[in-house]
Amino acid sequence: ASKPGKETVDIIIVGAGAGGLVAAYEFINQGLNVRILEKTDDIMGCWKNCANATSHVAVSEATYRFPGADNEADLGDYPPRTQVLKNGHHFFERYNLDRITEFNAEVTAINDFPGISKLVASTKGQKGVVKYSHGHCEVTYTRGGKNKTLSCSGVFVATGAQCEQNHHIFPGEDTVFKGPTAYGSANDIGDIVNNIKGKNVVIVGGGAFAVENVRTMLMHGAKHVTLVHRSTLQVWPRSVHYLMSTEKDRPFRDYAEVYEKAANWAGFTIGENDSCQLAPLMHPTTKAQPTASDVFFAFGKLGLVTLVRGEICEMKKNSAVVNKNVGGTTEIKCDVFIKCIGWMEPGHMLKKFYPNFTHRNFVFLNSSPRIMFVCDPHYSYGTTMSDSEIKDRYAAILDTVPIGGTFSVLILARVMAWLHMYNLGNDVTRFNKMLTTLPPASSHPTCTWDEQKFSFPSNKELSDMIHFKIGTHKDLVASKHPTVWDFFIMSSAYLKRDIKAYATNTGNTVGEGIEKEFKNALCEAPMLQDIMSTKIDHAEEEVEVVEGY
Repeated sequence: ASKPGKETVDIIIVGAGAGGLVAAYEFINQGLNVRILEKTDDIMGCWKNCANATSHVAVSEATYRFPGADNEADLGDYPPRTQVLKNGHHFFERYNLDRITEFNAEVTAINDFPGISKLVASTKGQKGVVKYSHGHCEVTYTRGGKNKTLSCSGVFVATGAQCEQNHHIFPGEDTVFKGPTAYGSANDIGDIVNNIKGKNVVIVGGGAFAVENVRTMLMHGAKHVTLVHRSTLQVWPRSVHYLMSTEKDRPFRDYAEVYEKAANWAGFTIGENDSCQLAPLMHPTTKAQPTASDVFFAFGKLGLVTLVRGEICEMKKNSAVVNKNVGGTTEIKCDVFIKCIGWMEPGHMLKKFYPNFTHRNFVFLNSSPRIMFVCDPHYSYGTTMSDSEIKDRYAAILDTVPIGGTFSVLILARVMAWLHMYNLGNDVTRFNKMLTTLPPASSHPTCTWDEQKFSFPSNKELSDMIHFKIGTHKDLVASKHPTVWDFFIMSSAYLKRDIKAYATNTGNTVGEGIEKEFKNALCEAPMLQDIMSTKIDHAEEEVEVVEGY
């Protein structure tokens, strides 16, 4: 029940990024009255405000496809920023989402009002029954200098994982170092890219933007890139993402075989201790969300990228001094310095308009069925486990069979919208029972990979609904590339193009045929040997790489 006198809608979505838009689509399709509140004057959030002109989707196109997309077969894989923005605006216009969106509407407060339980009068021979109402939320926002409050049944917060960028000045960076610096995001690398040929680049960070900038700098002619990362790092070959989205009943242990083949081929050490360059697949000590890049491994094989575990302790005129996790300090040539040091915890933004936040179960805030916070999950917040506990935990992870493959925020948002509707459409006691099956409550507003929950043994109806939505997206991936060989034909074409760009901009012809070497190395993994019933030296097909990639 909403408060009299206030405008009322069914669902309020905070944020008009990709996740918020596809959630709105799901809610509207079920006949709900929806309002999107977006604090800026445009849609597509991080893709518009945080991505670079050289950014592209890290997962296969089918995993990042908007509902109802036309001519899917013609859509290139790993679409660039320009294509993602085009797809988002087309989706926005196609489903007339402008009629439910308020721009320049900054949310300042969310208030949650729980329902009231009451005893329904008993009838002859029956005991009284306790009934619960769901309650409501009130969302206050400013627009045009005026405050306004809406009442609703539920709030779907989709403010994104890249809200506020971290900033840091390293010792000597602004007083001694002579080269250009950037954060490697929001198009602040434009001038650097245009003048990168022959330069030695140092990149700090271990997330998706750091790996993206390795590719960008080398493709545009950098001489060498050193990636300095203080915590464990996971970069997956693209085929691992594909396999997780198409295979069934395979544990993470099988996918780890493919990952290890890629790392070994590239010459990267993989292991759990500080001296190793890459962490094992799905290892619990990793913090940054794994990303996917084939050319990262190819550049490693060619000796063009070096991984250093440690922290920058000083910037000199033409070098960076790194305090390594193991082995003391080292000085690295540096003409260009890129600081991919990530973003503030997404919950920092949430707490500004929902200061009453105390805890989260999966994506539900304060044990309420009414407020949901959905964005790209953290991989983890680190661990306080002992070495023996980490070992046992990792063994359990490797034996786990993933349900949904690797998600994009589009898939996650669509699935969570259905979970939201299910809980708001049923008696609140059913939600309370579901809470008892979720991972323990967390003080962090943003969910982690380990805290995601897509199967509910005590509620087959809910589990089947979620698995159907996930399966629909997995089917899109398999439909576009029916076999792993079809996928390799496509991914090899993209890798070949990346290497060709590097060769063109440097005059260095190394790397000829490296895409075939990489594919063959991956195919030595027992998992792929098991999947592929034919030899790996099939005739290749030409694949058109999407323009702008």
